[in-house]
Amino acid sequence: MGNTIPTLKLTYFDIKGVAEKIRLALVLQGIEFEDDRISSAQWQDMKPKTKYGQLPMLTISGKETVYQSDAMLRFVARLKSTTLYPVDLRKQLQVEEVLGLCADMVKAWYPAFYMGMKPTNFGHAEGFEKTPEGQELVKKLRSEFVLEVLPKFLGWFSDYLSNHDFLAGNAITIADLSLFTTLVHYQSGVIDHVPTTCLDAYPKIVQWIARINALPRIAGWYAPKKEKKEEKKQAPKSVLMVLTSNDVLGETGEQTGWYLPEVAHPHQVFTEAGFKLTYASIKGGVAPLDIGSIEASPDESSQKFYKDEACMQLTKTTISIDEAKAADYDCIFYAGGFGTMWDFPESKGSARLAGEIYDKGGVVAAVCHGPSALINVKTQDGTLLVKGKKVTAFTNAEEDAAKKRDVVPWTCEDKLKELGAEFVDGGVFQESVQVSERLMTGQNPPSAEPLAKAIVKFLS
Repeated sequence: MGNTIPTLKLTYFDIKGVAEKIRLALVLQGIEFEDDRISSAQWQDMKPKTKYGQLPMLTISGKETVYQSDAMLRFVARLKSTTLYPVDLRKQLQVEEVLGLCADMVKAWYPAFYMGMKPTNFGHAEGFEKTPEGQELVKKLRSEFVLEVLPKFLGWFSDYLSNHDFLAGNAITIADLSLFTTLVHYQSGVIDHVPTTCLDAYPKIVQWIARINALPRIAGWYAPKKEKKEEKKQAPKSVLMVLTSNDVLGETGEQTGWYLPEVAHPHQVFTEAGFKLTYASIKGGVAPLDIGSIEASPDESSQKFYKDEACMQLTKTTISIDEAKAADYDCIFYAGGFGTMWDFPESKGSARLAGEIYDKGGVVAAVCHGPSALINVKTQDGTLLVKGKKVTAFTNAEEDAAKKRDVVPWTCEDKLKELGAEFVDGGVFQESVQVSERLMTGQNPPSAEPLAKAIVKFLS
């Protein structure tokens, strides 16, 4: 290829992962590339078409594709630099030795890591990692790695840094990038049972990480991107507010509907954040307000919404859930109220829409009885959205306090647990919000506002 740099497109998920060392090798050389970050939904379409069924993928000059991350790393490191992957054979040998040691460390880590993700790889049943026995085994394996295995490797890597700034001398190489991205992940705090302090006892390692982070191009790569913030301001986030169409409380004949503060409080939070709101209901048209919630909600926000003719008009001219398209929304928000228990779970259009919004990278949120809408929502691979995720909703204790447990067809707490969710009870009528990836739930009316704030924080 001579001195001509080909056009490059690096495709991976919107995380650091194994692609990060390749990105950094390109960044350090000042080589422009297309940083193509895809969603899990996009990956499901792409996976059958890839050579090995894996990412990252490097596309060279729009034609040639490479699917093995170590091969990519060695290739891009030599496009402009003579030191990232040294020309000198002895230096290469030093780099390869460290890369091999790093690979050995990662190999030792894999059982502890994947036991918490794919226990079937180790002869256990699917879902084993969610059982008490599975959780204890994951904790044991990861703790043993941190206490017994990792220190051995950190000691060896520290020896490499005894007389040099970097692992293979005084110039940064792909050996540094490979180990750097791995160790930074260990200390990130995102892995259960791996403490952020796991490297603190090795000052040479800590100083080496700081040295790499201080390199101007690396620092620039991780600096907040102002342009992205400006783009977000120019394109306001769009939320679909979903209300019940049911105004009858089961067989009691009593009036019900959506609950005032569970709409009013999120409405205020979202509009103050500059979000665009669209109101929908299961049938469309007038969504009935639970009359009892007006007197039960004397707070300023609720009463302001109720007395604002324009706000109330939004709830009287809702679109049907079947009219809504996932592409138009960044978040679907299911407001609660007892009425939801009889029409949210039965709506196939609602379940389909929520699954599509989640699959495209959007947020699915629900408060109080609103999570009744989640019981039939599935992701693209057919998995129930709530399975294995932390969720909350109006609890059994709260149903008892409201004297409605014998009225509702089932309780949200019982149903969500039955479907494999990890249900969290924050206390009777206490604020409780659970964020599990892009599924966000609030327990009760007091949780509506903090739930909306969590959504704003995530999308902003």
